[in-house]
Formats: sequence, C-alpha cells, structure tokens
Amino acid sequence: LDEADACSGGPVGKTSDVERYFGSLVKTVYSLVQAMLGGVSWGVLSDVLLTDMQDPLSAAFFFFYLAFTILAVLNIITGVFVDNAVETARTQRDFLIEKELELKEQYAKQMRSLFGAMDKDGSGTLTYGEIHDYLQEPQVQGYFSAMGLEVNDVERLFGLIDSDDSGDVDVGEFLDGCLRLKGNARSIDVYTIMRDLKLLDGRVEAICKAISIF
Repeated sequence: LDEADACSGGPVGKTSDVERYFGSLVKTVYSLVQAMLGGVSWGVLSDVLLTDMQDPLSAAFFFFYLAFTILAVLNIITGVFVDNAVETARTQRDFLIEKELELKEQYAKQMRSLFGAMDKDGSGTLTYGEIHDYLQEPQVQGYFSAMGLEVNDVERLFGLIDSDDSGDVDVGEFLDGCLRLKGNARSIDVYTIMRDLKLLDGRVEAICKAISIF
C-alpha cells in the first residue's frame, strides 16, 4: 500500500493508518478506547480523521467523544473519592461520639462506686468529713489524680462540688461536680469566667458611680 501511494503521489502511510485505526467497527472501537485510556495519542487519531480521511464531521464527533468520556471519568473518580472521604469522616465522627459517650458513662460509673465507698453511713449524701477522711489515703489520692481530679485542697474541692451550699453532697452533685472539675480548664470555662468578670466589673463601676453622686 505504501508503494502504491508513493507511485500515485499520495501521502505515504495514509491508507495504512486509516485501515489500522478505522478499518472496521472493531478497530474503530478499539482506537476510541485507546484514545481514552492513553494507549494511543488522540492527536494521532485526529490527524488521521482530518488529514488522511479529510472528514471534519467524524473529527468533530471524535472530539466530542473525548471531552465527554474524559469529563465523565473525572466526575466518576472525583465522586468516588469525595464519597469515600465523606463516609470516612462520618464514620470517624460517629465513632468519636460513641467513644466519648462510652468513656463518660464509664467515668460516671466509677464515680458512683467511689461515692458509695465514701458514704460510710449509707445516708445517700456525703459530708465534708467523709470526703476528707476518705481522701487522706495516698492510694485514693493517686486514683483521683489518675481520673483527672486534683484533691490537694479538699475544702475547696468540697465547696465546688456542693453547688447548693447545703453542707452535704448527693450523688447527682458529686457526679456533676467531678465531671466539671475533671481535667484542665477548657476554653468555654475560661470564656465563662471572663464574661462573669466583665459583668461584675460593670456592676462595680455602676455602684461606684452611684456612690460618687452622693
């Protein structure tokens, strides 16, 4: 074929390229798949359509096929990755929430057990004396420290737990107080203190102004 093309003055390789890439339906489909997957350059196929076959309409359909398949494949791949990322994030969030609730329940269970151990008289409430006596043992102090509660100042600890200033602490006050005092101060705790101080400062300033009038 190349010799015949050369003798007739036609471009060498013209008939062979057309036959090679678009000689039959199977070859055409195979060429289109190769163009999409990078097996053959789409520029080679477009040159065959435009230069060798001189068929602009087929070339236009070929470019449309390339754009459609590339965008479709990219969208599918992007969708798969995004869906996997969202699913992974949701699974991790659910796991963290479940783990946090589990840890909180376990901590509350341990605090209830401690409450029962400190309640020597079985009254259902704890006095300062009961808490003070129980926390004198180094082993108990180490246990509280391991759970995120510092018990160096028992009197202050009891005052913080006794939210209603009744002089004794029931199991609800004990659990709430231990959960609030567990660990280091959080940003919300610091912000609450700053807000309360700001309100207090405004009230003191208003009182000073009222006094200065008289």
